[in-house]
Amino acid sequence: MSRVFTIVILAFLLGPFLAVAWIGFTDPEGAFTLDFAARALTVGRLLPALGVSCAVAAVVAALQLAFGAPLAWWVATSTGRTRTIARGLLLAAALVPQESLLVPLFEISVKVGLDDTLLGLVLPQAANAFAVLFLVEAFAAVPKSLVEAARIDGCSEVDIFRKVALPSAAPALSTAAVLGFLSSYAAFMWPLVVLRDASIRTVPVALADLVGAFSADRRAFAAAAVIAAVPSAVLYFLAQKHVRVGISSGAVKG
Repeated sequence: MSRVFTIVILAFLLGPFLAVAWIGFTDPEGAFTLDFAARALTVGRLLPALGVSCAVAAVVAALQLAFGAPLAWWVATSTGRTRTIARGLLLAAALVPQESLLVPLFEISVKVGLDDTLLGLVLPQAANAFAVLFLVEAFAAVPKSLVEAARIDGCSEVDIFRKVALPSAAPALSTAAVLGFLSSYAAFMWPLVVLRDASIRTVPVALADLVGAFSADRRAFAAAAVIAAVPSAVLYFLAQKHVRVGISSGAVKG
């Protein structure tokens, strides 16, 4: 029974993707072809967009860890009212709809000259309250005996964070990096608003542009959609073991 249920779920999840892949990589007679994929990459200029999206997503994931991990460690090791207030502020920030920040962020970007630049695309995504909250729970699970032993050995707080906390929370850090990459890679509204130069557009924006360019060529657009999903799928496939462990270690305790 469980096997049948698994097959049904897999068919439900993978069915639409396989159908799109069939449309994009076969000709009208049903023979396999890469012609539509080549057209999407060249005429549709999807290849440069893939490079921009992967580079931006990797930088965003790195910045989210660089900024979020120290803050999460501070919150996790705080006590009393300080910890409560910090968690509350992070939770409130995580619940703010990102769309509500588009206008003020764009106005700030224009004033400081970061509109239509990759730096202007990256910086607003560098801070992620959800990632910090996730890491807080992971750091809170670090055994206090290890921390106390490090203090007895004369380690500074920075050394404890670097030599004890980070290795202990490595699976959660990997998961946060993967989630940060996927979130940035799939972002649509902010790249659409802040970027005007077609040479630095991201994959979601490029796909939106292809809707008009390939409106009469559904096979080329289907191939583009499949190609756009490849980086995310490959990353998750390679990191799925760390993601499973990291989600368990970073889960909020009830």
